[in-house]
Amino acid sequence: MSSTTYLDTLILDKVFFADNFELSTSWYAALFTQDPGKAGQLAFEVSAGEYARQAVTLSTSTYSNTNEITYAVSLSSWGTVSHIGLVTADTGGYLGVYGAITGGPISVVAQELVKIAVGGIVIQMP
Repeated sequence: MSSTTYLDTLILDKVFFADNFELSTSWYAALFTQDPGKAGQLAFEVSAGEYARQAVTLSTSTYSNTNEITYAVSLSSWGTVSHIGLVTADTGGYLGVYGAITGGPISVVAQELVKIAVGGIVIQMP
């Protein structure tokens, strides 16, 4: 996964200027139909009445998700989901990290259940 400008700025301000900031202790997995890019474009997030970001629990040793992430059954087409990211809130918030879906994009049509397995999200620094 790649970090967004938002997260990079927080880290740099902390390291070089000792800025104190409160980073979210809760993270939510969001699905995207396009690469949100370094700017963290939330405009590319899936938009459907039944879709909602899902809470993620991260391991402090492996920086991977320790819970299976399950989205609601799609009632309509969500389009081709190509990226996943971690956001600081269940609505709104800031995208911290993002990456392409492992195994390639998935086409989500009505009546599909999207799941991310334990360890399916791994955060690494380059």
